[in-house]
Amino acid sequence: MIALALLLAFAKPPEPLEEIFPQTQLIVDAVVVEVKAPAMKGPMGVGDQPGQMVTLEVTKVIRGSLDPLVSARGPDSKARIVVEKPINGYSLKAGVKGPWLIHVDEKNHAMTILGRYGPDTWTFEKIDEKLKELDPANLKM
Repeated sequence: MIALALLLAFAKPPEPLEEIFPQTQLIVDAVVVEVKAPAMKGPMGVGDQPGQMVTLEVTKVIRGSLDPLVSARGPDSKARIVVEKPINGYSLKAGVKGPWLIHVDEKNHAMTILGRYGPDTWTFEKIDEKLKELDPANLKM
């Protein structure tokens, strides 16, 4: 109980979208359909979780392009992409869904999830509001 209270007391807020948008090449609404490298549990689920490779099935592209990035198609023809969840305080499992902000390496097209808390970092409404307000050049429609 004390460990959890300490963790919550020191939890960092999400990064401002103004700082994340310049690193973002792709924003999608998607669901985790496969975890290729499962995270290991820390003591009582506290602390940083190892990185994971996950497959996202994309429901909608909000900004960016999937064309060169799609690794497969699901049974319902939805695009699937493999992304890395870096070492962080959460782990992903199949069924987790929401908005994903993704950095795409321009050389090898490797994709990395941005944010401290997975798809819970920012809401669709907050993302849409900031896109309209900031209109970042790298995320033009």
